[in-house]
Amino acid sequence: MSVRYSVKFKTDVQYFCWDQLIAEVRRLKCKKFFIVDRAVEGLYQSELFQMVDGSASTSIVALESNKSIDEVLRILNELSAVNLSRNDVVIAVGGGITLDIAAFAASIYKRGCRLALVPTTFLAMIDAAIGGKTGVNREEHKNAYGSFYPAERVFVNTGFLESLPEEEMLNGWAECIKVALIFPNKMYNTLVLGEVAATKDVIRQAIKLKEDLCRHDLFDRKNRRKLNLGHTYAHLIESVSDFRISHGRGVAIGIYAIAALSKELGMISTSDYEKILRPLNNFNFPKRLPKEFHNRIVTSGESILDRDKKKVNDLKVILFNGFQNTKICTIADKSLLIDQLLKL
Repeated sequence: MSVRYSVKFKTDVQYFCWDQLIAEVRRLKCKKFFIVDRAVEGLYQSELFQMVDGSASTSIVALESNKSIDEVLRILNELSAVNLSRNDVVIAVGGGITLDIAAFAASIYKRGCRLALVPTTFLAMIDAAIGGKTGVNREEHKNAYGSFYPAERVFVNTGFLESLPEEEMLNGWAECIKVALIFPNKMYNTLVLGEVAATKDVIRQAIKLKEDLCRHDLFDRKNRRKLNLGHTYAHLIESVSDFRISHGRGVAIGIYAIAALSKELGMISTSDYEKILRPLNNFNFPKRLPKEFHNRIVTSGESILDRDKKKVNDLKVILFNGFQNTKICTIADKSLLIDQLLKL
C-alpha cells in the first residue's frame, strides 16, 4: 500500500535589527540551545553573547567537509547532555551549511524538537532558511541524508550582510536569478535594471517566490521541483571541483547549460535564450566550467548524476519551455547533460 502525505508548511519570517533580534530571541520562554557558525561567532562576539545569555551552545566550522553525519551525531550528543526536551528550541545561527546541519539534528532529536533559524548570509536568508529542507553530505554526494522540517521561526537581520564577502553575495544573487526565471514574476526586472542591492524588499520578494512554490508541496513532489533549476549541474560541478567552485557559480553555469540545452531541443527561441541569460550576464557570472575539471566530468560525471537525490528511475531535470516558463523533464541519457556542459 502506498501512503502519500499532503503537508503545508508555515514558517513565521520576521525582520529585525540587532537590538530587536536579541530581545526577541531572549523573549522565548523555554530552554534554548544555540548552534553557531564559528566564523559568525568571531565577527559578532558581543551581540551573540547577549543573545545566548547563558544558554547552552556549540559551534560549527561551516565547511562542506564538516557537513556530515558525524557532525550531526556530535550535536545530538550535546542536546542529550543538556537534556533538551521536544518543547525546547534549537536556534541555528549561520549560513546554509550551519542551518542544514542544525535543522537536520533538530528534526531527528526525540523525533523533532522546536527549531528557529537566524540566517547570516544572503543565500541562507532567501533559500536555506526557507522551505524546510535539511541535509548533510556523504562523500561527494551532496545532501545525501536529510529531512523536510520547516523552522518554527526565521529571524532575518540584514545587518549580517555588511560583513559578507563578494563571493557570498554572489551565491545569493544566483538563487535570486534562479527563482526569477522559474515562473512569471517581477523579480526579473529588479535584477536587470541598473544597480541592484540586497535590500529588505529584495529579500522579501525572493522569500515570497520560494514560499509560493513550497507552500503546497513540502515534500518536493510537484512544482517545488522547479526550484532545482540549474542545481543538477551545480551539485555536479561542486562535486568535481571538490567545492572549489562556489554554489552560486555552479548554479549560474548550470542555468547557462540548461538554457543552451533547451534552445538546442527547440523548447525556447533565441529571444527567450537571450532574456534568460541577461541577469546572469549582469552579475558577470562564469559562462562555462573551467577546463581543468573537464576530465573529471568525463570520468565521473554520469556516476555522480546517477546518485542525484531527486532521481527515481530516470533523472529529472528542469528545462526552459519559454521565458519564465520551466518544465520538469525526464532525461534518460545522462551523456546528453554531460556533453552540453562540456561544449558551453
